[in-house]
Amino acid sequence: MKNLKKFLKKIPLLLTLVLTSLLLSLVAYAGRARGYRDYELDPASEPILSLVLTGIHDHVYPWTDPDRENAEKEEPQVAQAPAESQEAETPQAEGQEESQQETTEGGNEETENSEEAGSEEESPAEETSEEGESSEEGEEEETAEEGGEEEAPQEEPEEEAPEEEPAWEPTIGEHAIVTNTVLTALPEGVCSPVVEAKDYGVASSRYRSPSDTVYNTDTEGLFAYRNFYYRLSSVDSDYFSNALFIGDSRTGGFSIYGNMNESCSFIYKESLSVYTVFSEMLTYRKSNGTSYSNTLEEILSTNTFDKIYISLGVNELGIPDTERYYDKYRDVITRIHEMQPDALIFIQGVMHVSEKKSSSDEIYNNTIIVERNRAVSTLANGWNIFYIDMNSEVCDENGNLLPDLSSDGVHLYGSQYGRWKDFLMENAIVR
Repeated sequence: MKNLKKFLKKIPLLLTLVLTSLLLSLVAYAGRARGYRDYELDPASEPILSLVLTGIHDHVYPWTDPDRENAEKEEPQVAQAPAESQEAETPQAEGQEESQQETTEGGNEETENSEEAGSEEESPAEETSEEGESSEEGEEEETAEEGGEEEAPQEEPEEEAPEEEPAWEPTIGEHAIVTNTVLTALPEGVCSPVVEAKDYGVASSRYRSPSDTVYNTDTEGLFAYRNFYYRLSSVDSDYFSNALFIGDSRTGGFSIYGNMNESCSFIYKESLSVYTVFSEMLTYRKSNGTSYSNTLEEILSTNTFDKIYISLGVNELGIPDTERYYDKYRDVITRIHEMQPDALIFIQGVMHVSEKKSSSDEIYNNTIIVERNRAVSTLANGWNIFYIDMNSEVCDENGNLLPDLSSDGVHLYGSQYGRWKDFLMENAIVR
């Protein structure tokens, strides 16, 4: 006995659970005849105490009387019956009401007749006054309409400002295409065409969007087409003197081996993406050769650039999906434009990977790259945002990165970054 007491003292929690279970089982058993009468229970799979827990959830207790509750629920319907019978048993009241209605209708008819007679005998002076009132109301309506027409021109300059804005009018004849209407597609020569690539059937559908997905459809605002466009043209290296290149490790290699660091600035980081470009500390390499860590937000806030080149996208291939990538890319461009409203923005198509990688990797392949390049290319408006695709300079006839240009199938050899520079010099915008 003493040993049993010691054992019970050592396991108070277990003892409590056992006693609680027994108590709930007794309560459930007692409630089977009343509150839990309508509950179904499978003794083979459910303990009887589950009735108590289910009842607590349903606000039903062992002492609850189901018959009384059902009767209370039906009381509102029974209570309506006497009212109907009372109405049926008071024909005298209904007759009084009908007589009152007839009297009222008769009075109304007499009143109407008298009003008609009175209206026929109205003097010409009263008719003249009515005509005067109606004419005054008409004049007030016309005045209100004229006032609304006078207010409309105040909004027109704001709407037409983007179309009449170009401060580069003197150069339009040489480098721009002017139309009388807004086109539904950019004219040839305004942007680079998206370079296609062979599909080896290995791309995971998880990282793609449906083939019928429609991207930019703006008719107003930053990404909408206008009625004039600037053509791509050739420039010399001085063109990049106040340009900023934003990108990942590929842009970092370009800043070192592209022979452009003396004329422009770079801000980059390995594995950078459109999702992190504004949130991470990046390497900022200035045109004078100095470099330090800073954020893109700070650089755009404290400097003014004429051109901004964006090269992002390879590190996002493993993030579903193309539509999400497009939306984020759009946000990045919008934010850059807000901070640098006078800068030309160049969307650089993601450089393709080699055939070896594209034909074997379900994520890092040219099928997904081309799909995403097509999506972001629709953000170009031909006025201050342009899409350029340098894959035409580094890929074979199947759209694969030439094997002689890369060791890993993703990054160019240092000696090959000159191809990137040559392409940019042949595809620039002069306004």
